[in-house]
Amino acid sequence: NIIKNLAENNVDGVNIDFENMYKSDKNNYSRFIIELAPRIHEIGMILCVDVTEPDGSDTWSLCYDRNTLANVSDYLVYIGYEQHNASSKTAGSVAGYDWDEINIKKFLGQEEVKKEKLIMAMPFYTRLWCEKDGKLTSKVVNMKDVTIPTNATKTFDEKTKQNYIEYKQNGATYKMWIEDVDSTSNKLELINNYDLAGCGFWEYGRENKEVWNVIKEKMKID
Repeated sequence: NIIKNLAENNVDGVNIDFENMYKSDKNNYSRFIIELAPRIHEIGMILCVDVTEPDGSDTWSLCYDRNTLANVSDYLVYIGYEQHNASSKTAGSVAGYDWDEINIKKFLGQEEVKKEKLIMAMPFYTRLWCEKDGKLTSKVVNMKDVTIPTNATKTFDEKTKQNYIEYKQNGATYKMWIEDVDSTSNKLELINNYDLAGCGFWEYGRENKEVWNVIKEKMKID
């Protein structure tokens, strides 16, 4: 069905993104990609496979054989976000520069993924954290919808290389590590510093239009 749809739609290739799998299915998933890859290549198309950061939980991180997947596919796409998510016990960045760099080093080192095979995907969204009465909640905010209240304190976080805001409202403390042109530019520099294959984003339509100018500049796209 995958091959049939690719041929009928005359596209460039396919991106395979399976998440939250059982660790026990790790080898089965590798076998699926191993058998799919030559069929994709026979029709002259590209195969890329999405994976999460190494060394996490069984169903989020340890369910992938990253080395095998990288060897048989054209590109391995590192899902470089969800560092802190809805289930996190502490507020933090969705995708901090320092976190991404640690994971890139793991891909290139312990996972032995070739740099020319690795694409880093980054978020076009962030989270607004709310701390009130000892409880922590958060909500997703698209890059294009980020607003900074007049009473917010804005600083630059050197670790995450993001603009950070904090403010109080109705008895609650709000925090946000902002995804914007600055954070995107810094992550693109990270890709260039490690000479990776390229960049990806989640997801189109959530971004500020201005961010594409930075992407074109940093990635040297005409």
